[in-house]
Amino acid sequence: AHWGSLGVPGVELPTVAVLGGGVRVIYPKSHSRLAREILSNNGLIISEYPPDATPRPHTFLERNRIIAGLAQGVIVIQAGKRSGALVTARNALDIGRDVYVVPGSIHNPLYEGSNRFIQDGATPIVHPFEFLKEFGAAEKVCDANSNVSSPLQRKILCYLSSYGPTSEEKLCKEVHGADTEVEMALQELAIHDRVRKVFGGRYCVI
Repeated sequence: AHWGSLGVPGVELPTVAVLGGGVRVIYPKSHSRLAREILSNNGLIISEYPPDATPRPHTFLERNRIIAGLAQGVIVIQAGKRSGALVTARNALDIGRDVYVVPGSIHNPLYEGSNRFIQDGATPIVHPFEFLKEFGAAEKVCDANSNVSSPLQRKILCYLSSYGPTSEEKLCKEVHGADTEVEMALQELAIHDRVRKVFGGRYCVI
């Protein structure tokens, strides 16, 4: 989630990491680079524990209530029957935050907790763009492309930023552009390193 916030092209989305230990103890150590990136992009690394406190299993569960408290809404990406994500979701519900859940296969035990939350009334996320629109984040992504002069190119960049790799045929339908116009717009964007062609003949933003 942190890398996702940091990786949106042309948009500054500072992220806050809540640690299960002290702020001087990055755990696991492989997250050290991520911690540096968060701070260099105007984000925060916070903890309720002393700076040198070693994280323990119970401290991660305790810090989840802080995550819920800081959030406008909580998204459960994947949760088994006893997942820590469910603790965060329950904390969020207890303090009146919205809880959203990405549905999963009923045959996959890793989604048992997720699907039960949906059954109990949590809002399922069918497509990320719909969720982004609800919180106004979709507009931020599209505004990052406002420096493009062509209205059609802006529509294409906004759609690709929101929905990911898309075929030229589908883009024509979604942005209501003629085949030749969309083709020329994509070529122009590719020349200026705004989009590139990926596997399957689809286009994505750079």
